[in-house]
Amino acid sequence: LEKTGGFHYERWDDAPVHSIAAALFAKKEQIHFWDEIGYEHPPYTHCPQKEETWRQEKCTCALQTRSEVW
Repeated sequence: LEKTGGFHYERWDDAPVHSIAAALFAKKEQIHFWDEIGYEHPPYTHCPQKEETWRQEKCTCALQTRSEVW
């Protein structure tokens, strides 16, 4: 990855590399999916699926249309 220059010239982030490494080398029990935390970095979004969490945390995604886009 570094040889292509993408981290420097294309401004790649290291988070996808960490995610791939975790998926390849960590045991399922060692990984936690943070479902209760909303995230948006267009075009990617994740909105909490529990309505209680959605209301308590004052999420800005539309409750009726919340979904994950990855």
